[in-house]
Amino acid sequence: MFPLYDPVCCLLQTPFSNWRQIDKEDFLRSEKPMPSINERRKKGNKIGQRNFNKTLYFQFDWVCGSHYKNKLFCIPCILNNEKNNIWGTVGHHQLRNIRLDLVRHVKTAAHIRSSLEFAKLKKNLLGNNELKVTPILSAEQLENVRLNRRIMQLAIRTFIQGFGGNFEPLLEYLLSGASLQIEEQYKKIRSELNAGSEITQNGIIKCISSSIDDYISNEIKLCKFFAIQFDDLTDLAQKSRISVTIRFVKPDGKVTERFLNFYEPETIRTAATLFDIITQSLEKFDYQRKLVGFSIDGGAILADHLNDLQAKIKEVAPQALLVHSCNHNLKTVLQQSLNGFPECRRFFAALNGLSLFLSKRSSTPIFVKKKLAWMPDCNILSFVTDHWDTLKDVFIEITNDPNSDQNSVRECDFFTAKFEELEFVLLVAIFKDIFQIVDEFSENLDKLKVVQVENLVNLLEEKQNETILNEHFKSIVSKTNTLCKDQDILCKKFKILYYNVLDSLILQVKTRFQDTINLRYTSLFEPLKYSSTHISMLHLVNSIEDRYSNFFSKFSRLKNEVQVYHKQQSKRTATPNFLSDLFEYSNIFQDLNKLFHLVVTLPCTRVSENEYSSCLKKIHDFQKNVVGRESVTISAKMVIEKELLEVLAEKQTFFEEVIDKFGNLEDTKIELVHKK
Repeated sequence: MFPLYDPVCCLLQTPFSNWRQIDKEDFLRSEKPMPSINERRKKGNKIGQRNFNKTLYFQFDWVCGSHYKNKLFCIPCILNNEKNNIWGTVGHHQLRNIRLDLVRHVKTAAHIRSSLEFAKLKKNLLGNNELKVTPILSAEQLENVRLNRRIMQLAIRTFIQGFGGNFEPLLEYLLSGASLQIEEQYKKIRSELNAGSEITQNGIIKCISSSIDDYISNEIKLCKFFAIQFDDLTDLAQKSRISVTIRFVKPDGKVTERFLNFYEPETIRTAATLFDIITQSLEKFDYQRKLVGFSIDGGAILADHLNDLQAKIKEVAPQALLVHSCNHNLKTVLQQSLNGFPECRRFFAALNGLSLFLSKRSSTPIFVKKKLAWMPDCNILSFVTDHWDTLKDVFIEITNDPNSDQNSVRECDFFTAKFEELEFVLLVAIFKDIFQIVDEFSENLDKLKVVQVENLVNLLEEKQNETILNEHFKSIVSKTNTLCKDQDILCKKFKILYYNVLDSLILQVKTRFQDTINLRYTSLFEPLKYSSTHISMLHLVNSIEDRYSNFFSKFSRLKNEVQVYHKQQSKRTATPNFLSDLFEYSNIFQDLNKLFHLVVTLPCTRVSENEYSSCLKKIHDFQKNVVGRESVTISAKMVIEKELLEVLAEKQTFFEEVIDKFGNLEDTKIELVHKK
């Protein structure tokens, strides 16, 4: 009712006995209201004003004032609800001989009685604790805080709507459409706010990001279980970091992925390093009980440490499964796992460099540019092998072009030499052969079976024979048109590399997919499975009893739900809507519905193509434009979670929370918080 806090008006409107306990204690600990009180008087044709002497507030500790009523009151009389006393009801406004009136009131029985009750009240509410009185902001200060918060709300909205532009000009443009009162206030605090400074802008970004974090944390705490995903990322300044995203099902049934944070490990990426990141990012979310799955790409951890990380996680969260995420391209994951071999690292760096070089050259054939523009790094190898001779001709054309600069000519010479280099050409042949097998395996990763993993391992192991290696070597020598005296020595060298690469890939496949056998229950929600026998359905349920006992109180209920649901679905002639009953009657199929939510929480399952690629795609898009500056890095949460930010910005409470956070920062110089 009152824009500025006036405790006297609040007391007159709501008796003190009806206040909440915390508000009562807050009132007693606060400094009494001491506003300026004046009395207008008319003398002849002139109107004068008599002001209350504020020193009397300190001489009479019981007297206080009301800003809105412009009158004096007695605190004990108001609290004791003295009906027949103007000092406790309507207020005293006659300022002539005010000192005499104050002395008279002290002697009245009503005041003595009220003072006694007031003393008892303080003792009951505050006990023997020393009464610490904190100052109350004056009416002018409160108004300044209100206007400052309005200005800060415009500043925050400027960041949300126009982030990346010139912040200060955009803010001043928005202020030009505000009220004159706000414009005048901005002129007063402009130097203190210093909107153009990096400190102010970074402070606003951090507070917005912190509020987004708070919202995401609340979402995670409400979910029944979640999965996490690690990704290795490198920005334009070659600064490497690890991103952590979390996936869960919201209470409304929507599968959601959220970006948690970037981490920059100071040491090499061992199992211990990654496990520290897990505990650091998930400790407050009860991950020991709620973590059901995790996935990690090939660059986020050293290849031979993946098994150790899996063991560390399962030691504290035994229900958590290592799964291959549908967000990760398996070829890229396996390629990253080979970074421990210098030859492989040089090879894939050369391929990526070739793609960048051809994409930026104006003289590159249009069909080459178009294909490379949208091609993921893992598919560049296929493009190079399919257009080997064409690319060599492109290098010659660029070299002979009189408009080509020296850098372009040097790069063409480098790639021309690479196309004749035995090591490069051998690795092209090796990885083309291997990745063809991986491509066939990757087509049905979202419906992966144990037998498919075994087949992939067998195919890779079949490649480990000397006949295939010799065939590769002979074709390469003829392809490069190069005669070498030490061919036998080179062949032995490449033989070692060839077997090491295959051994590493086989180990990676076995480690990354060893939990596939524990994912058989996901087939409960495949339409074709409802042609299976009832016994096989229950067998799948039995396979998860030990692992997920903390999620299901009674597995007998889950088994009965599966049995009823299985019979119901087996009667259907069409299968496109085989899950419709599960959603429509979720109150009946409670445990089966919970199991379905658990399945779609795992990153290895695919429900919506756009939904699953969105979070990781936003992270990669953001990372491609980051050059290591802190001001850009701290904005990650705002940029990646932009859609969530736009939803939050529709609520006034979000702005109030961000302003409170900014007001409590050490570097904030303007008044934004009603500090007591």
